[in-house]
Amino acid sequence: LEAMSKASADVIPSMGDDDVLLKEAMLKVADAKTEAMKRMKARLRQISIAQNRLFKVQTFAGSQGTLRDTLNQHCEDMTHLEHLVELPATYQDFLSEIRRRRAYGEAVASSAAAMIERVAAMRNDEVRSREKFIRGPGRHLMPCFFEMFVPTLAAQPPLFTPQLPSTVEMDTLPKVLPDEDCLVAKGRVNQNAANTKTTTDTNVGNDSSSLTEASPDPTGEKMSGIPGSISRLSVSKEQSNDKLIVSADEQSGNDVIMDMGSQNDEAKAEADAERKTLAYENAILRQTLERLGGKKPKTYLDQARLKDAEAGQAFEEKTNQLQSELDRMRDELNRTKSQLEQTSAALTKSKETKEAGKSCDKISHSSFEVDDVALFMPTGIGSGGKRTYVAFHSSCPHRFLSTDSIKGKPDYVLGRIVYQEELVAGPVGTDTNPHNLIAGTKFWILTVEVLKLGRGKGE
Repeated sequence: LEAMSKASADVIPSMGDDDVLLKEAMLKVADAKTEAMKRMKARLRQISIAQNRLFKVQTFAGSQGTLRDTLNQHCEDMTHLEHLVELPATYQDFLSEIRRRRAYGEAVASSAAAMIERVAAMRNDEVRSREKFIRGPGRHLMPCFFEMFVPTLAAQPPLFTPQLPSTVEMDTLPKVLPDEDCLVAKGRVNQNAANTKTTTDTNVGNDSSSLTEASPDPTGEKMSGIPGSISRLSVSKEQSNDKLIVSADEQSGNDVIMDMGSQNDEAKAEADAERKTLAYENAILRQTLERLGGKKPKTYLDQARLKDAEAGQAFEEKTNQLQSELDRMRDELNRTKSQLEQTSAALTKSKETKEAGKSCDKISHSSFEVDDVALFMPTGIGSGGKRTYVAFHSSCPHRFLSTDSIKGKPDYVLGRIVYQEELVAGPVGTDTNPHNLIAGTKFWILTVEVLKLGRGKGE
């Protein structure tokens, strides 16, 4: 029991000592935790300030985008004013275009009808010629000529039935007459009403003349090409008379009557096609004159130059206004960017300062950059009788200490890199290869801020 009492007497003091040590350890843990919480609070405060500034920058950038969209929409809306200004002249051009298109459609239809009539007349002549041959010399031919040599010898010529273009556009186009034609027609109708009080013979002559002059042309144009068409019709009639004489000598009276009718129809179709073609050309000339305004070329050119100058001045003013607005927006954007860069730089600097305070005493050995701490060990005597030092490394050879960084010959050098220069070793024994490396080998000269020197002559 006495032995056990003595043994237990040593346990109680050791337990007291352990309690003291545990209390000290807990106090240190509490102090470390308090310090860590203070640093975390300061860091969170900085992050909150940075996020607030970033939110302001994003809000400003969004307002700039809204202003830019508003400006684009305003410019697009302003273009409609130009359409309103040009609407009266455009409407006149629209009416001229309708008249020209109707004239074109009628001219094409008339030309096609004339061509069809001419082809039909040629086919009728061919039919009569073939019948004449079959009834005359062809009746003496043997059947082999019809069955083997020329199977189509007794056949009729093919019927030409071309497909005319669609008239959907002509059906949708309204009938538009020039203003001067409408006024002339009204004046002539009034004149016809006044002439009704004269004699009967004069009334008949005047009425027929007035009706002929005042009747509107289907194409909306004056029949200026009728005399030429009538002359062509007379020529066609003379040619048809010659053919009538020949036909009277060779064929019967029925053939003469059919030939006369076909020739008259062909001549009428050609005259109608010629008249409507002239009406189409007249519509083109009228549209051109309306576009020119019916003025002298010099006046038109002066007005065009004046209009171009005004448009150029307006465009220049608008361009200057937009350029000034763009410059203002660029300045605001640059200021915003500079504020953002300053904020980012401040955050980066704060972060680097914190990290540098933790890692300033770490020695680099796998890579060497500016601000890294390196340990240099002596390797021997180099060129010039000075001691050379190489950085302690792993897989990063040929990092030598600059001879200007130290004085004397210490056992080792611990320093922070402030500058490094990359070189290529030249021939051995020359100034370009002070460390006797293989020619062509890359090596680096590191200039450092000395932190600590080993014991030696330089200490």
